Amino acid sequence: MAPTPKVTAQPASPASISGTIVEKDTGRPLAEAMVRIEGVESGAVTDADGRFVLRNVTPGRHTLVVSSISFETLRVRDLMVKAGQNTQLKLALSPDEEMLDEIVVTATARKGSEILLLLEQKESLVATQSLGSIEISRKGISDAEAVVEQISGVSK
Repeated sequence: MAPTPKVTAQPASPASISGTIVEKDTGRPLAEAMVRIEGVESGAVTDADGRFVLRNVTPGRHTLVVSSISFETLRVRDLMVKAGQNTQLKLALSPDEEMLDEIVVTATARKGSEILLLLEQKESLVATQSLGSIEISRKGISDAEAVVEQISGVSK
């Protein structure tokens, strides 16, 4: 009797999922969106052009989850991934209207503050020197003539 050949099941070759994520309203690529397969911890983050690649995906049906700050999470259910093949996708995320409330930030600058005066000097195209009211009072100066004497390059 001839020996019976051994039959071993070989694992299906891994597949990949790749594609582009865009903003639904504008069609612009969405950078830094998280793309993952539901139930799997690892995933991919889209690049500046909205592209991503998930490698070594087990063949079969999966749910793909795409999320990004200020956008509604998108779930692509029953996505069929075939062994050894790349599944190519182009998906669009909608803005999350509830997260887009307006925020207004206001600030006031104290005109005599030393920090503001130093910033003005730093950003100036010509050499300047400024004396603020705090610095004048700290030096004990009481009249305009004494203030002018404190500025470099100015004389009476």
